[in-house]
Amino acid sequence: MVNFEHSSITNELYTPDGITCLSLKSSNLRGRGEVTIYLPRNCRRQNNLPFIILLHGVYGSHFSWLFQAGAHLVLERMLNANAAHPFMLVMPSDGLMGDGTGYLPHKEGNYEKWIVEDVIEAINYHFDEITADSLSFISGLSMGGYGALRLGMIYPDLFSGISAHSAITDLQDYQTFIDEDFHNYLSPELIEGASILDIAILNRSHLPPFRFDCGDQDRLIESNRRLNRQLTDAGIPHDYREFPGIHNYEYWTEHIADSISFFSKLMRKRS
Repeated sequence: MVNFEHSSITNELYTPDGITCLSLKSSNLRGRGEVTIYLPRNCRRQNNLPFIILLHGVYGSHFSWLFQAGAHLVLERMLNANAAHPFMLVMPSDGLMGDGTGYLPHKEGNYEKWIVEDVIEAINYHFDEITADSLSFISGLSMGGYGALRLGMIYPDLFSGISAHSAITDLQDYQTFIDEDFHNYLSPELIEGASILDIAILNRSHLPPFRFDCGDQDRLIESNRRLNRQLTDAGIPHDYREFPGIHNYEYWTEHIADSISFFSKLMRKRS
């Protein structure tokens, strides 16, 4: 739960056009978390505006998709070319514990509920464009790709589509990026069922549409290829793509457009 009496919001007089930053006190975090929002000019005062939650990777934060990947500029170019549906971009921190939280419920804080409860509650509170009828989508890179796949599959009534880039696919991948031992702060029950394949199989009867991609020279390419094969063998519909590239922001800047295009197609189908 967010305590809005102890939250802070940037003044639009002093921030770049369309950008809002929030600092929120959250009982799930047992402290404060941060969210950056981008609202395109032609989306303002729209009713029931859909939004995309973009999750960052290890070592990153709420500013990463905006000021390291330029996701807002990609969205604006696509909107100007009539190649995308209007969306708000919602970019939270992961909770800022250690090298990265994995967007998982830890013993010290629930970084899963921070995203699926507090962040969504906050944008509903602060933006008239967002209502209970606004559709939500989720995407992310690396650790954020894992978070997007996991949370999107666990909360199919909340998210209408999932897209991931260069995704971590299980906790063994995750451990290669962080100094901390995840066994020290995750429950044995969570660890046992934390792979994306296990989650997909468990929730197979009600998964939202989902896609994922990876660079062909990425350090996680074999994990992504294996997940693609396993999902195919399990008969779980999905879309998987490989592109030239490595595990870096150049790749993610280019391919966030694939997420936006995918979510735009889902919006058109609903229309």
